[in-house]
Amino acid sequence: MTKIALPDYCGNSPKMQRIADFNLAFASADVTKALSFLHEDVQWDMLGEQTIQGHQAVKDFIEENAKLSVLSWELQDVLSHGKLGSASGMVQLKQETIYFADFYEFASTAATAKIKKIKTLVLSKKTKTK
Repeated sequence: MTKIALPDYCGNSPKMQRIADFNLAFASADVTKALSFLHEDVQWDMLGEQTIQGHQAVKDFIEENAKLSVLSWELQDVLSHGKLGSASGMVQLKQETIYFADFYEFASTAATAKIKKIKTLVLSKKTKTK
């Protein structure tokens, strides 16, 4: 069972809560729920790595990453303002720690707006084995 930690202040803002809920769905490999937060034409740019476009590509990406043995997923900071939002956190795997920062653009300023663009910056650090 993966340990998941989210900040408790996200309920103060609908968009912050949507970002937290999207991350929770992603961490849980709940493809259907994760896609429900995304615009059909979503563009996800993993900076320096790859760009994926649309629901099918995101579905494939989530399913591919669901095979990783995630020990914990911690969303540390979530911010939103207008059409923009961000989140940072850490994913602990058996032999690797992944630090991430996501930058979101919503389709509009509406509280129920779907995520249209994501930019992700990742730093990976191998865990020392004894």
